[in-house]
Amino acid sequence: MKKVLLLILAFATLLLGLSGCYMYGNTATQTNNTGSAQAPQNPSWTSYLMLLIPVVFIVLMWLLLIRPQKKKEKKAKEMLKALTVGDEVVTISGVVGRIVQVKDDGFVIESGVDRTKFRVKRWAVQEKVVHESN
Repeated sequence: MKKVLLLILAFATLLLGLSGCYMYGNTATQTNNTGSAQAPQNPSWTSYLMLLIPVVFIVLMWLLLIRPQKKKEKKAKEMLKALTVGDEVVTISGVVGRIVQVKDDGFVIESGVDRTKFRVKRWAVQEKVVHESN
């Protein structure tokens, strides 16, 4: 949903930039005092600037929003692939437990003093707990 909104915003910005180029860089023929037509003028630098603004905006949106999100998703997928039996994990609901069985679509986690076992989907694991050794 967020990507769709960003795409719509970028498209709207591009359209506004193009309309500004038309307004400032109009190359229609003009008439002089004698009534004869003059040759079309070259677009001014403001026309190119108006085209450059949406491009810069789109690049900044990609650098600030889309690229970091993709890196975060890639790192999370790699972490999920690397989980093995014995790893301690935290689920998105906050349950802390140790993996006792790895399945195709999820894990069996053991948690609590009485060693309660329950299944969770792979996507429900938020992070792997790393114990620091002194």
